[in-house]
Amino acid sequence: MITKQTIEKGISYEEYFKITENFVLENKTSGKEQSEFLSNYTRLNLQRMKRVEKTAEVLPELQKLMTQIPKKWVWLVLTESWCGDAAQNLPIIAKIAQLSPDVSLKILWRDENPDIMNLYLTNGGKSIPKLICVEDDCLCEVGTWGPRPQILQNWFEQEKATPTLSKEAMMEYVHSWYAKDKTLSLQAEFVEFLPRWFED
Repeated sequence: MITKQTIEKGISYEEYFKITENFVLENKTSGKEQSEFLSNYTRLNLQRMKRVEKTAEVLPELQKLMTQIPKKWVWLVLTESWCGDAAQNLPIIAKIAQLSPDVSLKILWRDENPDIMNLYLTNGGKSIPKLICVEDDCLCEVGTWGPRPQILQNWFEQEKATPTLSKEAMMEYVHSWYAKDKTLSLQAEFVEFLPRWFED
C-alpha cells in the first residue's frame, strides 16, 4: 500500500512544526474535526514539541548506530497535531533521523491516509504516532514503531483494561511520565531494534 506517491505526500518535520504553529495562530487543529478541545491540545502540543527539541539529546550509542544504516530508508510517521504522544515523540524521532543522510523522515496526516493507517492499527485502534520504516528503492517494510514506548504502552493497555484513573488523570500521568523519562525509553528501544533492522 505504500507507494512513491504516498511518500511524496509526506512533509518534513520542519514543515509539520510550521503548520502546527499556524494552526495555533488560527485556533485550529489538523483533520476534519475542528473543536476548541482539539485546538487547545494542538496549542499545548506545540509547547511540548519545543520543550523536547530544546532538552532531548540523542544517546551516543544511538548516534553511532545511525552512522551504520545499510540502505537508504524512509521513515513514514502517521500523526495529527492534536496527538499528545506525537508531540512527545516526534521531535526526538526527527533528531535521530537527522543523524543519517540515508534516512528521510516523512510525516503523513493520519486521517488523510486511512488506507495506510488501517494497515498499522494497534490493538484494532488508530493509535499514533506510528512510524513505518521502508527501504527507499523497493518500499519493502523494514520495521515499525509506535505509538509510544513499550513500557508506557503496557501501562496504558492495563489501565484501559482495568481503569483506576479518570481519563484526565490518565493523560496527566502519561505526560508526567514523558517529562520524567526525557525520551530515554524511546531511544533505548531504537538502540535495541535498529541492529535487527540492519539485518532485514
